[in-house]
Amino acid sequence: MSLRSASDRTNGDVRFTSEHACLIRVRLSDDDLGTDADDEIVQIIETAVIAELEPIETTTRSDGHEFGAGWAVIFFYGRDATTLGKCITDAILRLELDCDIQLYNKLSRQIVILATCAMSH
Repeated sequence: MSLRSASDRTNGDVRFTSEHACLIRVRLSDDDLGTDADDEIVQIIETAVIAELEPIETTTRSDGHEFGAGWAVIFFYGRDATTLGKCITDAILRLELDCDIQLYNKLSRQIVILATCAMSH
């Protein structure tokens, strides 16, 4: 995986800012740090999104993920949050996962529900 960390915020004349962040939120199985199965789902999502972003990797950055308070958050940055959000959405929808997944586009300040769990929490 060749995406660089978001801490490397410049790439030539391209500037990555937190304004163009897209955050993927995945509800965990519990209200704390989740389970091993949750870790696997987050890894599947992160890997799929990174693969989807490979063609535009010079304009995007992966910044890992965090777990806590019943959610995992996966961080991505780019120079165009709209394009970034579309790529993330396409990758996640192809996975057809049975869990609650939200996409937060910081630029537009919109939350999009990408998937919902068949069972309520």
